[in-house]
Amino acid sequence: MKNKNQDARYICTIDNKDWYGSDFKMDLPKNELKLLVIYIKGKYIELDISQMFNPNLTGALNNYQFKLTYYAGFYLLYGFFSDGAGAYTAQWKIQNGKTDRIKLSNEDKDFKWQNIK
Repeated sequence: MKNKNQDARYICTIDNKDWYGSDFKMDLPKNELKLLVIYIKGKYIELDISQMFNPNLTGALNNYQFKLTYYAGFYLLYGFFSDGAGAYTAQWKIQNGKTDRIKLSNEDKDFKWQNIK
């Protein structure tokens, strides 16, 4: 898609969906998350990682990118992803061995979980 204000091309969607991991979406992503699994109470639980690209500089995830919090009867897993540009966050609710991604965002207000102790 060509921006009306600039002579530039943008990658607006991948597989007909918005994607995360680039500020201006001018280049193809360098890395794509293919699988993300968490181990809780003796079970491996696969997480929805659709639309998630460029999770960090190397493509290899690190513990510091995540925070797991237990609430009454469920967990919330928070993740931070950035390769230096295009930062975004994701949140998954995990309950009874099932997950639901409840947030995928690049809005500043959605990064507040990083300040919660």
